[in-house]
Amino acid sequence: MDKQSRSEHLRECLQRAVMMSNKRFSWFRVLHKAIKCPDRRYHFWWRIACYWHHSDSNFLQKRANKDKQKYHFQIWN
Repeated sequence: MDKQSRSEHLRECLQRAVMMSNKRFSWFRVLHKAIKCPDRRYHFWWRIACYWHHSDSNFLQKRANKDKQKYHFQIWN
């Protein structure tokens, strides 16, 4: 999957799991819901960590591994 399609997939997943609405995607709305709703916060960080894990950047992959340990979740390939 290329970077563009991974980014589109991330936005779509965040819209469904965190925003839980059909409104136009907005990072403000996603962050607002992630801060205000603990169950959505988990989904937010899980999706971000998955995105980072599959990125080409070593820094982001290390950050994803750190988040996995902090929030106790697994990322499948």
